[in-house]
Amino acid sequence: VEGILIAETDRFGIPCKTVICKSCGFLFNDSFFPEEFIESVYKKFYGKINFSGLSPEESFLKRTCPDAFTWKRYAYISLQLGDRMKNVKTVFEIGCRDGCNLLPFHLAGKDVMGCDFDEDYLSAGRKRGLNLIRGGTDSLIASGKKADLIILSHVFEHFIGLDKEIAKIKNLLTKGGYIYVEVPGLFNWNRKRRDSVAEDGYRSTNDFLSYIQAVHNYHLDLEKVAFFFERAGFKM
Repeated sequence: VEGILIAETDRFGIPCKTVICKSCGFLFNDSFFPEEFIESVYKKFYGKINFSGLSPEESFLKRTCPDAFTWKRYAYISLQLGDRMKNVKTVFEIGCRDGCNLLPFHLAGKDVMGCDFDEDYLSAGRKRGLNLIRGGTDSLIASGKKADLIILSHVFEHFIGLDKEIAKIKNLLTKGGYIYVEVPGLFNWNRKRRDSVAEDGYRSTNDFLSYIQAVHNYHLDLEKVAFFFERAGFKM
């Protein structure tokens, strides 16, 4: 792959080589954290850098307040599935942080399980009765359970081997199960401000450098998300 280097640091000033492929225009991080360090990055540093200095308890309360995206995600998934929602009995979330996205499903009587690496944030969700375990996708596989719905909310872009992770996730699904994928959205960062306010609740910065994070290995749009999942046998 021949690429063009377009940035050397991320939004926090962390060294991060962002490259665009000359052939296909795919944008990616050419300086991944080594896989053996990933758990330490998320356990020790990620929350402290990204979550505005809020404690895990404060963060959970903010992420579950009445107008939080937690409820909007649940509403969106419910609307998309319609009558099929009643067939969703078990819900997993990979990279669940404090489990706030699982809370609405838990309150609706679903069996939920989430995984992540930072015990402080996991504990905030456990206090609310959520089944949250430390680890990545492999920790859910080790549970021996399968899910009717798997949530990947702002986590797919963090994976190193996309095809490898999709294969693992596919084995966690029940037959006919669903995956909900939400990524930051490469083109979402450069839109008419009135559109971004109406749809997202905040203004588009129109500043690409503020979009880059060292832990984001790939910069995706809907077409590319669909490409990776469809070639693994999924249907949009």
